[in-house]
Amino acid sequence: MRRRAPSGQCRTARPATESSPLAVRSFNCVQRAHQHTLETHHIVLLMSLVGGLTQPVTTALAGLLWIVSRH
Repeated sequence: MRRRAPSGQCRTARPATESSPLAVRSFNCVQRAHQHTLETHHIVLLMSLVGGLTQPVTTALAGLLWIVSRH
């Protein structure tokens, strides 16, 4: 059974097969980027819906840029 990280803290456990500091840093960076995306997704979606009413092409291009920058 997995241990749960305390609320408000990122899980920074090392992967079992990777123990180098570079691998741990890479894991943490990916995890933080994913969490940030989850935190901002609803705001971006709401603003896209509102902006799409008046500027649909610009909003679509901005949404595409946001998606590409998250990848």
